[in-house]
Amino acid sequence: MKKIYSIIAILAGFVFTASAADLGGKKFYLNPGHGGHDSDDRQIVLPFSEIPDFWESEGNLERGFHLRDFFEANNAKVKMSRVTNTSDDDLGLSTIASQSNSYGGYFISLHTNGANSKANYTVSFYKGTVTSNQQDSQEAISPSKEMGLKVAECHTENNLTEVTYSTPRSLSDYAFNGWNYGVLRTNNCPGYLVETWFHDYRGEALRLKSNTYNKILAWQILQATMLCPGGTGTFKGCIVGDIRDLTEPCGYTQYVSYGRDQYLAVNGAEVNLYDANNNLVQTFTTDDWHNGVFAFFELEAGTYTVEVKKQHYHTYTKTVTVQDCKSTGVRVDFEPIQYIKQNIESMDEVWNFTGNNSNMVRSIAKNGDKLYVLQCKSGAAPEIAILNAFTGAKVGNLSVEGIDANASLALSAIKVIEGGIIVGTNAVKAGETLRLYKWESETAAPVKIYEDATHASISLGGNFAFEGNLNKGGVWYTNADASALYYYKINRGKFASAPTAIPFKDANGTALTLGGEADGLGAAGISINEDADLWIDAQGSAPKKFSKDGTLLVAMNESATGKAGTSMCETAYGKMKYVIATAYKEGYTGGQFTLVDVTNNYTSATTNHGMFPAQGLGSHSNVEGATSILCELTDENFDLNVWVCINGQSVAHFIHKGRLYPSAIKEVIEEKVNIKAWKSNGALHVAGIEAAVINVYSISGHLVASAKNSQEVQIDNLNKGIYIVSATDANGKQYVSKVML
Repeated sequence: MKKIYSIIAILAGFVFTASAADLGGKKFYLNPGHGGHDSDDRQIVLPFSEIPDFWESEGNLERGFHLRDFFEANNAKVKMSRVTNTSDDDLGLSTIASQSNSYGGYFISLHTNGANSKANYTVSFYKGTVTSNQQDSQEAISPSKEMGLKVAECHTENNLTEVTYSTPRSLSDYAFNGWNYGVLRTNNCPGYLVETWFHDYRGEALRLKSNTYNKILAWQILQATMLCPGGTGTFKGCIVGDIRDLTEPCGYTQYVSYGRDQYLAVNGAEVNLYDANNNLVQTFTTDDWHNGVFAFFELEAGTYTVEVKKQHYHTYTKTVTVQDCKSTGVRVDFEPIQYIKQNIESMDEVWNFTGNNSNMVRSIAKNGDKLYVLQCKSGAAPEIAILNAFTGAKVGNLSVEGIDANASLALSAIKVIEGGIIVGTNAVKAGETLRLYKWESETAAPVKIYEDATHASISLGGNFAFEGNLNKGGVWYTNADASALYYYKINRGKFASAPTAIPFKDANGTALTLGGEADGLGAAGISINEDADLWIDAQGSAPKKFSKDGTLLVAMNESATGKAGTSMCETAYGKMKYVIATAYKEGYTGGQFTLVDVTNNYTSATTNHGMFPAQGLGSHSNVEGATSILCELTDENFDLNVWVCINGQSVAHFIHKGRLYPSAIKEVIEEKVNIKAWKSNGALHVAGIEAAVINVYSISGHLVASAKNSQEVQIDNLNKGIYIVSATDANGKQYVSKVML
């Protein structure tokens, strides 16, 4: 598909465009329930340790902000009972009702529910009348009942959750409880309190941690509001979805899960949206919080194609139709690629880029088929070259206009984050100002998004790790001797005013110092893996994995990687797991990288195939400062690509060609000569010929198992499904059978 990156519409915050919808200037008082993590707030411990606890107040406030933005974009006036999450604005219920009455218009109180960790549905409540029989209670203020019913219907109409009670309900609070809810008791405005799903059902709580999911729920409330109390015109549609790997369990067993929630939510999946002309309209990356949620908003009515990609999965595509005022649901059943076990036998160099000889290569980052190469040294202006990642051809430069040179290094490292946004940091020593920049596209000038001059008594910025996005996430550094992490939290687009210092320690709590680089700017390599753990690479220390509280989890075997490497990445290759690390070996003149087999574990891992390239990169062994290394599988041919940047030397691309033969299925099926094949005791057996080679292919054409000079092939690692069995006899004649495993 044609990919036009210049029109990507994803930004850290959402920008609304004008629509024909009009709420006619109606006034809405929004009450995000609870607040301040006080005694009336509800806290839920989530099943994955890396995810902070859920608090109802936080989800309610996020939905409140999104709903305010939707309402104001469609000509409504909004007042909120709170805009922070502190005890100070956790107002009393009678105060909220009084403010609502004073403001006038309509009232909406935003909540999620809790029960027994098993229930999950939506219900809304309106102010009821008091009668002798509470079940006869009717609405006190019209059209409250209808408003609440529309919200319950819109939440249920196209939901991403699993529902235990599917009939939308709008109930009188007095009929339900025998009394009025406090926030409704003295409230004289039409409106409702909505309990949007149950936060103690863990699958739902994981979704409610997603800012995007809360935005979906707010959009549904807008949809309901346009129906009652009503607006004129139309508003743009949206696409909402989730991504699950139905071959893997959800990852937790101590809590109830239903339906799709029983299966693995896929983190870090890239979702691209193309219009009818195959132009890339928006892109999205699922978060790391085990919900698989994605969404695209502000879409013109028409036909679109949703494309979902992630390493080790088959690319998923689906054509959908978007209508005004409607959401379109896409449930993605993501199919993992089945690979046979195979070792990496060689790595071939594809290209080598030395850059500007008057500067120094320091860092690389990749997005799609583009590789960004940062070149910077002390006292020189930075450069960022844009290369074709697969050919090495230079296609341009990023702008560095406005980058402040008042630092030890004006730019020291770059990363690509959600939405294809590029971020980069400078490196500072005592008395200098730490800065973080962003590039929203390849043609954009850098924008300074944060600076900290008050905590510059420490050296930071030799390298960094970025998690999440510019709305919610954080930036990780180490100090000069790599004895501690320094974490800047990002919440609702705002950086913490000061970093949190997190000392490194071993499992017994003993302090650790990894040792900084010779440039005095801290650890050279920092990365966050899929499990949300931090790998730290520092000169004189093999790579080590830490939890976010600074506790050592894994130390790589130093005999495998050496102590001089300063960057690493992880990859799965077939049934093998590898760490690929930069390294320097005595007697070699330049930097290299090594492949380390960690299939069994990290601490006893050994190098399989030595150092690449054999002669090294560059002319001398440079063990000072950051390096970068990236790896990925591409093209479903199971090619392993490695991009390595050796500080001050060069950037190079290497490839190991895989052994998948998608075209073989067509050739095999055309033979139409059948054999008998059946499964028994974890093996697939064939009869009718004396087999020289047996190959088993997935239905999509991937070689998943193979055996030579045998009548059987081991298949105990394959998932259930349809496969093609091809057997070749000693004369080279092929026989084929389709089997169900």
